[in-house]
Amino acid sequence: TQPYHIFAKGISRTFQNLNLISEVSLKENLLLGIIGKDNPSSVKSLLRLNGKYWKRVEKKIHHCMEITGISEWCDKKTDEVPYGILKYLEIARAIINEPKILLLDEPAAGLNNVEKENLMELIKFLTSKNMTIFMVEHDMNFVSNLADNVICLNYGKVIANGSYGEIRSNEEVIKAYLGDSDA
Repeated sequence: TQPYHIFAKGISRTFQNLNLISEVSLKENLLLGIIGKDNPSSVKSLLRLNGKYWKRVEKKIHHCMEITGISEWCDKKTDEVPYGILKYLEIARAIINEPKILLLDEPAAGLNNVEKENLMELIKFLTSKNMTIFMVEHDMNFVSNLADNVICLNYGKVIANGSYGEIRSNEEVIKAYLGDSDA
């Protein structure tokens, strides 16, 4: 399946290891994200320098930078900005085409507490706009503040499924993550 087929179904994702281009600005990284997600006819429109298309793209870029809080960094290259800003850029690139489903891979990894709080607010905002979010995350405090449902895996096998409170007190989860002697 081609990536643009997946995006056409309304699914987008971020990567645990940032997948950004350091030689270009944050704004240009978002533009490249649009090009990579568009179907071939949209890329043809881009290459024809279609004025309406460019205005729509500029509006999307501005909106995504605004809601992720990275507007002030728009013209900086990725190697000139803090890591937390790059994590927000990765999310901005994932949401630029307004997916129905967003897959986040370790979104809080490497963020300080303020950045995590801001990210929680962003995720709450996105879910309030009817975006479904699936998240792989090991920061349980972060998860406890966001997740409606938690699925806990141990070596690829589902060992628990429920609310954060249910997962936290599940004997199998405690055994898998704390060991028998700590349970």
